[in-house]
Amino acid sequence: GRYTWGHEVRTFQACGSGETHWVSGAPAALASLREHAKALADRHKTAYQTLYVEARAKFKPRAEDGLAASYDGTLAIDEVLDVNEQIPAACTFSDVVDR
Repeated sequence: GRYTWGHEVRTFQACGSGETHWVSGAPAALASLREHAKALADRHKTAYQTLYVEARAKFKPRAEDGLAASYDGTLAIDEVLDVNEQIPAACTFSDVVDR
């Protein structure tokens, strides 16, 4: 799915989903994502660049407080399998969510 990192932002949007999840997880996985996102932002000279990410992770309920409470839920990433600056055309994001 789509991962975005920046000041007070760590979000994930699964391909085909209309939901945005706060990202938490293993420190090594988060550090890897942060490094990739920062490098991309530095090259483009603008923050909040989006990466395509494949990971071993678990979706969890919405947080009750903090920044994560503003999102549909939390994605706890255990391991990053792939990171790519090119987002596949098939990885769309729908702004319509069935609740």
